Amino acid sequence: MDLPTRTIGFLAKPVRVLLTGSAFLLFGAGACFLSWITVPWTALQTRGDPVRRARRCRAAISGALRFHVAYMRFCRLIDYDPASIHARLPSGPFVLVANHPTLIDAVLLLAAHPSICCVVKGDLFRSPVIGRLLLSAGHINAGDGLAGAGATVARAALDRLQGGNPVLVFPEGTRSPTGGLGRFKIGGFQIASWAGVPLVPVLIRASPPTLMRGIPWYTVPEVAVRFDVSVLPVSEPTPHGGDARRLCSDTHDLFERLLGNPDGRTAPAQRAEAPHRGGPAPEGRSAR
Repeated sequence: MDLPTRTIGFLAKPVRVLLTGSAFLLFGAGACFLSWITVPWTALQTRGDPVRRARRCRAAISGALRFHVAYMRFCRLIDYDPASIHARLPSGPFVLVANHPTLIDAVLLLAAHPSICCVVKGDLFRSPVIGRLLLSAGHINAGDGLAGAGATVARAALDRLQGGNPVLVFPEGTRSPTGGLGRFKIGGFQIASWAGVPLVPVLIRASPPTLMRGIPWYTVPEVAVRFDVSVLPVSEPTPHGGDARRLCSDTHDLFERLLGNPDGRTAPAQRAEAPHRGGPAPEGRSAR
């Protein structure tokens, strides 16, 4: 190996760390712009129409995230095309359930669809920047296990679905264990059953691993991370007899098989109270 090649190899890692850091900075700057410029401007244009305001805010956020994904692709940090996912999603309201292996899964999915309402971990709603955006766009506060949070999430999700909007739920409630799959909470599956809408399973795989639980953001691979985002066959609640627990278990088993864990290293569903119309088991921590 000659000197220039050695030098390039030596510099590649710090350059990729700097580019990764720049992507986080761009995300923060974009969030500030949307929160303090776009949201107030949209509020003025849609005064007296909160539904229209939320829809326009979600579209603005989705557009900004598509730009952010394009920046990461340009920097050769990731390999992912949100347009290819949008084309495979059904029209109308549905519940999208996805595993959560990396820190940017919500970014990838929200960039793929301008109308999705996401169930988001509660502490993000307390952020003066991100929280303002989430509230304005009509995303759903997961409540982080607080008393009554499950019922509140269910009511909010059913309201969004009745308005014709899809709802995104990460049923693990937090990032997946590295290389595996966490327990599924039943709430998102109950919501799909109660609303009578399709359940769209989406499996996310990242290779090589990055931004996973226990992996610092600055531990970057030497090549672009390929995000394989697979839209799996849609499940209708009717074939399961409206049994959300069975729908949850079947979906978890499917994810385990596709991830190469056919014996199921993790339990299919968290123990929950018997389903009732008052609300599902709390979703806990979700997108971050």
